[in-house]
Amino acid sequence: MPGKRISAKERQAPKNRKGFRSPVLWTFIGILAAALIGWQFYDVQATIGNITNRKRSIALDNKCVLLFHARLLNKAPISARLVMLLKDPKGRFTIEGDIGPIKALSLNPLTLPMGLARMEKGKIGEVHFYFAGTDSSSAGRLTILYDGLKVSLLKKEKDRNGYNKRILASFAAGLLIKKSNPGPDGKIRTAVVKYNRNLNKSFFNLVWKSIFTGVKETVGMK
Repeated sequence: MPGKRISAKERQAPKNRKGFRSPVLWTFIGILAAALIGWQFYDVQATIGNITNRKRSIALDNKCVLLFHARLLNKAPISARLVMLLKDPKGRFTIEGDIGPIKALSLNPLTLPMGLARMEKGKIGEVHFYFAGTDSSSAGRLTILYDGLKVSLLKKEKDRNGYNKRILASFAAGLLIKKSNPGPDGKIRTAVVKYNRNLNKSFFNLVWKSIFTGVKETVGMK
């Protein structure tokens, strides 16, 4: 988890046998790497403060703060504030962020590989999330405001890089999915999220999976 002492071994690789144990630098590099790929983030602006492994400095202030601003999929503004506790034995952190308006169709590069779901139509108004977590899990709340959502559930083709529509499952999903938030009653639904991390995946993956878990719960996807 970010916030732990930088060792020679950690400079070579961001994980060890106990799972993700990399320092804050790896989180920063990971976000920038994702942005450079051009697959998720564009126009990235990021600042990071209080990177240190000095005991005296940590005793005075053990919070390392990363501020991040970009455009998700070059479509929606996204901002986040990540706070990591330096040298914390459990790798504790908090992250709070907002994602701005985006057409549901534009999210397919994320929803296809992460959830085997294809957005057919709809508009996302905004997303707000707050999670607190450790090396192994996260918990928090997520609110997504949207309207007119339609989703098709898919299955991955064997030995091919494509997807097939699950007709019956998509039909059932169409009956169960909550097409708007707020709904007809005007009440805004907020998801309570708990996500246990796959220790073979990165910290970045933990954050995205936590967000996606909250989105699925809000729209009624199982």
